[in-house]
Amino acid sequence: TLLILRAAQLLTTPYRSISAATSLAILIYAGHNVIATLASLFAGRWYDRAGPRIVFAAGAAAYVIGYGLFAAGEGTVWVLLLAFGAAGAGIGLAEPTESAVVAQLLPDRVRGSGFGVLGVVQATGDVIATVVAGVLYTVVSPTVAFGYAAGWMFVAALASNALRRPVDDEFGSGSAQKR
Repeated sequence: TLLILRAAQLLTTPYRSISAATSLAILIYAGHNVIATLASLFAGRWYDRAGPRIVFAAGAAAYVIGYGLFAAGEGTVWVLLLAFGAAGAGIGLAEPTESAVVAQLLPDRVRGSGFGVLGVVQATGDVIATVVAGVLYTVVSPTVAFGYAAGWMFVAALASNALRRPVDDEFGSGSAQKR
């Protein structure tokens, strides 16, 4: 919602009404979703070859670029296309990686619970981040709000070093499949 709000504000000019700017922002956001979908397909294949560390770090870096562009406040359509695209790539790379890590690291007997915990952590983080960013957006400035989000994504990129590839089983497949 904050992405669309920011884009609508940046796209509003003396020659483009807030209504037209909002419509354009929503259209660009649809492109964000297409990029997220395509990136998630790419992320799965990349994860299988390279493991979680690089894929998650790339997702976080894409978020840094997207949120950094929103923070910069450049209101051209091309910059906003790039900002939305980077944010879409971030979500498409990071979210499948998070799920794959849970699936690979947890044994069958607790895997469902692990996905439940992942959902709670993601939802809680989303609520807290949205409230903090919304308050910063309203009380301080949109630049500070998106700078805050970009800063956390930078920390996430650094923290991706803690992710590890599963230990290969005797067949070298990288999974603990029963044969």
